[in-house]
Amino acid sequence: MPWQPHHEDIGSILKRYETDNDAGQAFSYIGDELGNRGCWDKPVKKFSPEVRIFILIWIADGEIKNGGMAQFFYNGHGEYAKETVEAFKKVGAPLKADAIKAAMDAFPNGKYPKSAEKYSDLLEKHEDELAFLDENDLDDRYYDSPENLEKLVVDFVKDNYTPFAP
Repeated sequence: MPWQPHHEDIGSILKRYETDNDAGQAFSYIGDELGNRGCWDKPVKKFSPEVRIFILIWIADGEIKNGGMAQFFYNGHGEYAKETVEAFKKVGAPLKADAIKAAMDAFPNGKYPKSAEKYSDLLEKHEDELAFLDENDLDDRYYDSPENLEKLVVDFVKDNYTPFAP
């Protein structure tokens, strides 16, 4: 079935999650609802700390699952990399946080790019040194983590619902 945008308030999503226990679907629907509110078009800094945590994890998880650590940095998310690592820790996913931190530290001199442009510049100058991003060790650390990220994040939203309310 083709993807359909989901329109349901976050409170209803969380109520349904209590019965069906489908964290993956709840995680996806919460992201859709934040998208319906225009959250993906605004700077991350504009949101409450709780909503910012969700957004940073949503973005990082999607980028890494779609193209690995290389895609995360290629698409300019290094700007919030430190904050993203802290967001993963905050919801209880320290192993995934450690995988992202290891990718940050693996850049030449530990200086990871904070924008897509800086990533491209770095790639031109240090292509051989950045080969680690195409090897799957760092991605595998992320993928192989036993942490159930969707459940952790949905539980975080449930425990911090007020900033997510309409």
